[in-house]
Amino acid sequence: RQTSDTDTPAIAPGALQAVPAIRADNRLERLEAITDLVFNSDLLTATVGGAFLHEVGESDGSIDFGFPVPADFRMKRDTVSGFAEATLAPFPGLLLNGALRHDKVRNGPGEWTGRAGLSFSPGAGLPVLFARIGEGFKLPSFYALGSPLIGNPDLLPERSRNLEAGFDWTPATAATLRLSWFDNRFRDLVDFDPVLFTSVNRERVRAHGVEASFGLRPAKTLSLGGSLTRLLLDSETPLRQRPGWQGHLRGAWQTTDDLGFNATLRFNSDFFDSSIPTGLLRQPGHAALDLGLGWRLDPRFRLDVVARNVTDSSYQQAVGFPAPGPLLRATLSATLF
Repeated sequence: RQTSDTDTPAIAPGALQAVPAIRADNRLERLEAITDLVFNSDLLTATVGGAFLHEVGESDGSIDFGFPVPADFRMKRDTVSGFAEATLAPFPGLLLNGALRHDKVRNGPGEWTGRAGLSFSPGAGLPVLFARIGEGFKLPSFYALGSPLIGNPDLLPERSRNLEAGFDWTPATAATLRLSWFDNRFRDLVDFDPVLFTSVNRERVRAHGVEASFGLRPAKTLSLGGSLTRLLLDSETPLRQRPGWQGHLRGAWQTTDDLGFNATLRFNSDFFDSSIPTGLLRQPGHAALDLGLGWRLDPRFRLDVVARNVTDSSYQQAVGFPAPGPLLRATLSATLF
């Protein structure tokens, strides 16, 4: 059960139309039950099962148009699912995987989705090659459907087709490397349209690119790692909060069994964003450095200190919301038993 109380002030008109003040008390309840039966052998692992999901969303509130207008809604949704999955190992080094799932919403749509993949290891010390293809099916959230301010009851479920191929390589016990290419295509992608100020379906969207990550342990007490993602978007309408480049570099040094230090550099390129005063614009990219310390004071007490954005990088996580400057947080935890 999740609850939230919101009281949002009005937004004056700018590049886009004004937004009235809104107050809402929201509640979301979910009950999910899953059962499955698993078969294992040297050659085959298979699973078959089912699931039931019961969801209830409620909101009590009002919109201020100079006088309060009730803006309440209540929605309920039951979804019954069945699934089966199998992994076959016909000979050493080769794994084949396949899955099938059916989701049926009571008094709503039903959808079949599937997934298939393979991985192949040519031999010890060589890269493990993999390829996967899958389908996705996602229902719009209650908020996207029923919110009195941005909700759209005519939203369609989101569907996707996902491809991925690449390799995982462990050339040494202290080194790992992963490189993958992905191509994800969405139909009826659920998105927020800042001009219409409502949730909409984007008919066709393609997100494709490459991801790379690595890990190194040059010494027993030292570890290094990082990741880099290149994302390309094909969409008739610019999508917000999706930088073309993003990644991180991380290092950790365990000086003793009780004391360790770490540093993380986070970075991303520019991305589209929108606000009522400005309309659609590009937010510049940024990089920020975080430092951390973990110290076990004794067997019962541990001190963790994190310094965020120590370089005082100036950027906005969303239009009009600057990220805080250097921020220090310390946590003392105790094990009582």
